[in-house]
Amino acid sequence: MAVADPNLCRLRAKRLSGDERFHYVGHDAGFSVLDFWRWSTSDLIEPRRHADVYVFALLAHREQATLNPLDLSQWEFWAVPTKALDDRKRSQHSITLNSLRELAGNPEGFDGLHDAVYRADDRTKGGRHLTSGCSGGSRLGRPTEGSYRRR
Repeated sequence: MAVADPNLCRLRAKRLSGDERFHYVGHDAGFSVLDFWRWSTSDLIEPRRHADVYVFALLAHREQATLNPLDLSQWEFWAVPTKALDDRKRSQHSITLNSLRELAGNPEGFDGLHDAVYRADDRTKGGRHLTSGCSGGSRLGRPTEGSYRRR
């Protein structure tokens, strides 16, 4: 029989409405919890990797009293090229933190995520820029406040 560690606090789940907003350094990041889940769990696509770069995120903040998953400054991010994931010999369905660190190196904060994605995208090597097909900018252009909305 397993004995609970007395040094661990009891976790309490809080049901969210989905309207809660992500924020970074006190500013609205432009998307809600529901926006994120709609994007990340789409069942309209076939089971293969559809992106050129994948971003892995870890809620790295450890102080329970100030833990806030909606505060993006408490997260660490790794950008990994799809090719690096496809070339892995181990599981294609999961990855350990050590394997992630081997593939992508040190994590980035939210403020360094744009550059990390740009560096990880093989198509941007040699100075080529990606366009979105929309007027006014590159697909990987530096975001501005309020521009994080998925379009």
